[in-house]
Amino acid sequence: MTKRTVRAPRVPHGVLVTRVVVVAVTMSVVVCLWSQRPVAQALGPTAGRAPEFAVASVEPSKSGDTGKGATRLQAGGRFTATNVTLRTLIETAYQRHGFDRVEIAGGPVWIDADRFDVVAKAPSEHVLDPDGFPRQTWRMLRMLLADRFKLRVHKETKEVPIYALRMATSDGKLGPGLRKSDTDCVASMKAEIEGQWLGKGHHCYVQTRYPCRLGAGGVTMPVVASLLSELVDRMVVDQTGLDGHFDLELEAVEIRASAVQGPSSRPSKTTQSIFAALPQQLGLRLVPMMGSAMIIVVDSAVKSWRVE
Repeated sequence: MTKRTVRAPRVPHGVLVTRVVVVAVTMSVVVCLWSQRPVAQALGPTAGRAPEFAVASVEPSKSGDTGKGATRLQAGGRFTATNVTLRTLIETAYQRHGFDRVEIAGGPVWIDADRFDVVAKAPSEHVLDPDGFPRQTWRMLRMLLADRFKLRVHKETKEVPIYALRMATSDGKLGPGLRKSDTDCVASMKAEIEGQWLGKGHHCYVQTRYPCRLGAGGVTMPVVASLLSELVDRMVVDQTGLDGHFDLELEAVEIRASAVQGPSSRPSKTTQSIFAALPQQLGLRLVPMMGSAMIIVVDSAVKSWRVE
């Protein structure tokens, strides 16, 4: 629901759907990875298999750009990734919800250096879950990575310091900056994929346009936990017991603006840390503890093209 890339209320040419990593790259290979090869043909019989893209192209990026890459969902079941690393593609494919913090270990050095362009098309329009998240599309991406990069991974867990996100008071009262939302995130996501604008108050979004200010609409508590993990640089696990979607406004010194600010910027005057702001503004708190963190371990990956 875009180190973080933030999806704005309106995205005219497709919706930005995941975080990206900035990496400088020098690339001399010139032959693409089976450009526009049907995925089903590449993997053989599909009976009992996970859903797959109908057709996909994966190529070494030729842009030479050292800026941010991006992944997008577009109308017609189209998925594109431009100038991204394999690590970014793995993070995208294995995320469990919006802004999920996916930890990756292992793999060859080039998964953080070489960049790729991906264009893929699902057999039909993107299927969205009730929270507006395209989990089926990400399953297709996992199949694509296994095919084109011969990617093999396994999951591990380890005990690490984390924060539990809990209610600040025993009565479960929400703070003034947190309220229930009736925004239809499926309709919102479909509109953004198609480049449509539903009007103010009808989009699910996350926004950090202004220093020290975080705004979000139609987000679930797991998404809130993931957003907070970016601010405290530690995994945050939702233990609030709150279901449904929420709108929130939060001010804290740890919140960084996502873009260069102009004259219309609304800088916050807050001096509160995230730990002080959460109880007062949202009725939530962060509790330090030890917990299990899931890690995606890359066993193997190959670049399947010839060097000429």
